[in-house]
Amino acid sequence: MATWRRVWLVAVVGVLALAGASCGGKADRSSPDAGGTEGAASADGGRAATTAVDEQQIIATVDMVVRVDDVQDAIAAAGQAARARDGRVAGQEIDLAGDPTATLTIRVPGDRLDALLADLGDLGHLVDQDLDSQEVTAQVVDLRGRLETQQASADRLRELMAEAKGTADIVALEHELASRESEIESLQGQLRVLDDQTSEATITVRLTEADGAGDRGLPSFVDSLRRGAGTLGDLGLLGLAVAGFALPFLPFIVAAWFAARWWRRRHPPQPPSPHGPWLPAAPVPPPPPVPTSSPGSAGPVGVGGPPPGERRPAPAAGRHRDRGRGPSLTR
Repeated sequence: MATWRRVWLVAVVGVLALAGASCGGKADRSSPDAGGTEGAASADGGRAATTAVDEQQIIATVDMVVRVDDVQDAIAAAGQAARARDGRVAGQEIDLAGDPTATLTIRVPGDRLDALLADLGDLGHLVDQDLDSQEVTAQVVDLRGRLETQQASADRLRELMAEAKGTADIVALEHELASRESEIESLQGQLRVLDDQTSEATITVRLTEADGAGDRGLPSFVDSLRRGAGTLGDLGLLGLAVAGFALPFLPFIVAAWFAARWWRRRHPPQPPSPHGPWLPAAPVPPPPPVPTSSPGSAGPVGVGGPPPGERRPAPAAGRHRDRGRGPSLTR
């Protein structure tokens, strides 16, 4: 009997595990057009669990920009408007340097959203407003159906643990029950997040205070000075980054410079050729031939005497005289 009871308990545990997995997969594949109902088979013989949603589940978020005369007064007025509509200021970020600005995060019930948006727009000049809504009705139905299925499976496992007598059966049942309880906690956490997002809308409003230059679309002097200082700092950081990048290559650059300098000293540049680097040098002309003299002449022809067979003409009288010695004698 004990053996059959153990086999029966193991079979029931296996059926519960398969039922939980199949129900979870069926819920994941459910269509958004299911009309808000989900059927899930329970572990005790296919008991149907139907989950309905009374109204649509919508997550609404709004981003808006409002230009006001005084940011601090507008912050106080926005808080009062939120409390008057049963809302609250969930967070704020204020910057009073230069052109004062403030960013407020406001949570308000969904049915009071339109009224609060009108109140915030009346704080000054509404510059921009963006409304985003996301319907999560099908996701909520899916999570609730899976949660009911897992809870029913966990209850059945607790009943089996009360009837189990063997240690192995109790250990197996406890393992399956721990898995079911972990899944139940995860589903409950997801439902809490969705309930919080759908119960209240989130408004992010940015309050700005612009002067005359800002109204014309021109930055103020302080804003321009701040931007210039920021740009100068960015340039300094860029220079440091470039220096840090080039620092590992510095030894190689220095070594290449010294090598080039040594090569220039060992191999000085040659002076350029007057004929150009591609033209051959002009040939040197040979010296003129020296004429030889004939026998019996006083010297070579054309050097000191007349040609052979010709007499030298007598100089004219009185043309060539030696100074101090009188006229020269002629033949």
